[in-house]
Amino acid sequence: MLHLREIIALQEGERIVRVLRRSLWTAVPGLALSALFIVLPFFFLFPLIRLGFVGAALICASLALGIYLALKHVLLWDTNVLVLTDRRFVVVCQGGLWSRQVFESSIVGAQAAPGQRSFLDLLLRKGELVLSGQGLAAPLTLTDMPAPEAVARTLHGLRDAHTAGFKVRSL
Repeated sequence: MLHLREIIALQEGERIVRVLRRSLWTAVPGLALSALFIVLPFFFLFPLIRLGFVGAALICASLALGIYLALKHVLLWDTNVLVLTDRRFVVVCQGGLWSRQVFESSIVGAQAAPGQRSFLDLLLRKGELVLSGQGLAAPLTLTDMPAPEAVARTLHGLRDAHTAGFKVRSL
């Protein structure tokens, strides 16, 4: 899984306050498809076994594809994260096995605003979060974040505590 401390390289005295991943509902369609590939051969087990080697190869291929898809969706869900520390926020976007982008900004000039939400997003308690800060060329739009209003409040609370000089405790 994702080794956060290696990716973000915490500074001296810096603590992780909160780690947020995309809503688990984003992985459900891919996991349902992988479950279909895993379960479907067992419904046709006897006809596939009657085909001999070809049937066994189809069973193995379907199981392998289902396991691959499940691992891919779970790992991509796990590696796309927003990390809030007491000094900065770090966004890790993993698009594939070899394509990782890391964005970070100081908490001092950070702004967070919830974006547009559809009715389905309201039911699933997820939505868009727009982040801007020092060192970012353009605002980052994170989709499918759980409770974007709460995340924005947390980020603004961290910013205010940092500018006032208070110590922030880990959650």
